[in-house]
Amino acid sequence: MFFIAFRIVFFLTYSPQKEIPFFTYVHAIILGIRFDATSIAYLLLPIWIIVCISSCPFTRSKLNVICWKIIKAYTIVICLVTTLIYFLDLGLYHEHYTRINYLAFEYLDFIHTLIATILLQFPYNILLVIIMVSILFEFRLLSKYLIHISLPNFNQYFNWTKFIFISIICMVVVLRGGFQNRPLNFSHSNFSSYRFTNLLSINPLWNLAYTYKSFLEEKTYDRFENISFSLEKSKIISRQSIKEIDTEYLNDDYPLLRNSNYGKDETNYNVIIILMESF
Repeated sequence: MFFIAFRIVFFLTYSPQKEIPFFTYVHAIILGIRFDATSIAYLLLPIWIIVCISSCPFTRSKLNVICWKIIKAYTIVICLVTTLIYFLDLGLYHEHYTRINYLAFEYLDFIHTLIATILLQFPYNILLVIIMVSILFEFRLLSKYLIHISLPNFNQYFNWTKFIFISIICMVVVLRGGFQNRPLNFSHSNFSSYRFTNLLSINPLWNLAYTYKSFLEEKTYDRFENISFSLEKSKIISRQSIKEIDTEYLNDDYPLLRNSNYGKDETNYNVIIILMESF
């Protein structure tokens, strides 16, 4: 319900003026529930591990109190962080028309400019006040009503093993986002020709983690370890493949940046504009 409520807020805040078929919105909501379920499963994974350990017949009487305190603290922190991310997601969409992604971490390199913008520019200063009030209210509410958390207890190892086995199957299915061939990924959100409904289906927590994971994978140099020749040799090969005569190469850092001599004045220049859009 928490995620659905925020998705409704996102829809009411940024709903486009153009007509979008009703069933496209329904599809976006249903797909969004799958993204939400996957996000919840990842968030509950540490709690599931704690519950599995604490419910064991050998440890349940020794660790129940400690596990309960850990789960309570973890739940409060996750709820507060989730609220913060959702509000930041609203602000990022207002500025860049995209959901929150790994670029949010790169903004921390300009922390002084970021703070000045939030404090002085509308509507970010209003959003900051709403975030602070919401987090404070949510913290007091959780601290007040999250008094006791019931943990499962098993007296027999057979029942405990059966619980572990069934819960593992459920967790794997939910973490994958269903029974499809590939785990739920960004391509599943591109189900329609309308950008807004595609973005509406995405869970901000999932998108932030997924894009950051993709960023780290692209940044790694492991995939280049099996290449047998050096960068200098690869530069020579790339230039030789062009097969141009009287070519002046301008920069070694950009091996193909060059001035080409065609033997006559060129009047009709080809202008190529490449637009690259991030997540």
